[in-house]
Amino acid sequence: MSNEDLTDPFADPIETAPVVAKTLQKASNTIRKGESEAQALVPPIVLTDIDVTNFMGVQRATVKIPELGLCTIGGKNNNGKSSFLMGAKVLIGGKSYVPETPVHIGEGFGSLVGTIKDGSGQVYTITRQVKKDRSCDAVVTRLDGSPVDRSQEFLNALAGPNWRNPLAFMDADEDVLAKMVKEWLGLDLTELDRNEKVLFEGRTLIGRERDRLRGLAEKLPFYEGATTEEKTPTELTEEWNAAVAHNTEVAAKSEKLRQANVRLAELKSAPNSIRQIADDEVGRLEAENVSIVAQIKALQNKMEANKESITAISSKCVADCTDADAAVTAFEAKIKMATEQYGDLTPKPTEDIAKRMTEAEEENAKVRANNARRQAFDDYKAKDAEYDEETVKIEDIRSERKRQIATAMNKAAKVLPELHFDDDGNRLMWGELPFKVAAESDRIRAAIIMSFTHGAGSLKLCLVDGGEAMDEDSLALLDEIGKELGVQILLVRVSKEDAPECRYIISKGVAITPKKKEVAK
Repeated sequence: MSNEDLTDPFADPIETAPVVAKTLQKASNTIRKGESEAQALVPPIVLTDIDVTNFMGVQRATVKIPELGLCTIGGKNNNGKSSFLMGAKVLIGGKSYVPETPVHIGEGFGSLVGTIKDGSGQVYTITRQVKKDRSCDAVVTRLDGSPVDRSQEFLNALAGPNWRNPLAFMDADEDVLAKMVKEWLGLDLTELDRNEKVLFEGRTLIGRERDRLRGLAEKLPFYEGATTEEKTPTELTEEWNAAVAHNTEVAAKSEKLRQANVRLAELKSAPNSIRQIADDEVGRLEAENVSIVAQIKALQNKMEANKESITAISSKCVADCTDADAAVTAFEAKIKMATEQYGDLTPKPTEDIAKRMTEAEEENAKVRANNARRQAFDDYKAKDAEYDEETVKIEDIRSERKRQIATAMNKAAKVLPELHFDDDGNRLMWGELPFKVAAESDRIRAAIIMSFTHGAGSLKLCLVDGGEAMDEDSLALLDEIGKELGVQILLVRVSKEDAPECRYIISKGVAITPKKKEVAK
């Protein structure tokens, strides 16, 4: 609107005032961008209705949502319930939630429309046209039809980044449950967990080596009373070597004497041999002389010659025997002298030395065995100390984890005083009980509170799929807690078309009101 519109002289003053106010409101809204405008809304902020057309499995479904508590949508499988819930999520959250095939089969685009109202009565309409390429730009308009600048920022500020399903939280395994709560608390224990895992794996290897060393040490023999140092058998070895050398020398000398006595015997027998030879020759010659005598004259000369030979042989025999006797005498003198020089040729006994050397080696073997056992236990103790050092590091990490969790839980205690972790920081507890076995009302309350106390915006809308897991009493409890906490809960579940707990039924992609059972008269 131009300034001329504001100063029209023909305008009625009473009619002009609303125009001026409307123009000033537009100017103000232009200054406030999407996020700041969302933050300026007055709680409670609610989603009053949703219209989903040609989106996924839904053809047309219009649902009015109560401002507080539970709105249950039922229907058979594959009729569009989850598609409707996804439409609600895309309506607020935008493209990051758009599925791969967002448009209903046979249609060109899908349409999502919703209405938001705050505590002061301001009303906003959200419109998205979802195309097959997954584009789905949002347009948020005020009650007067003026658009909100940066519509998606406006919606993000209202909804926040979290879309929590209380049932998914309640049904999660304990490790997933603990992880979700730590995320809710803003705890990032990744580095501590990684360091603990590395230390734990290293300590496991150390423990295995420690146990191996201990088993090895315990299997080694131990000899009571054995000394700690080996005996060095130097004296025994020297004594043994001296005895061996002495016995070797005795054997050599004895062999020399034996050979000398053999030679002496030979020498002593030489004169007898000479005499025997001489006697044999004399006998032969005398016999020959007898024969010669018979020939008397013919052999006279021969006899004389033989006599001369006999004389010569006898002389030589005497001389040779004399020499042989002299040689015997001389050799006997040498043997006597050698015997005197050799002295005692009795071998020294080595059995006792060998026995003592064996005993010393057996004792040394015990010493070595004991020392090996002591070393093995020293190695085990060193590895055990290393194991303890790693344990201290792990305990330090666990203490730091407990400290961080305790600090975060102190903040959480303002809204959920009964919620805490066990001593290990890995199991979620509710008072004295594990969270998984706590009362259903406590678990539902905790799940909803966590949905809207961390990272959530001022639009307290909870989207729940798989609601058939809850019976009517649980649904009533969920409705009661939702109203108590000021939360809207949009829940879809598999049901019959006449299910009394359902506000709407989606059948073949169309939302209808459930059929009421007739009461028999």
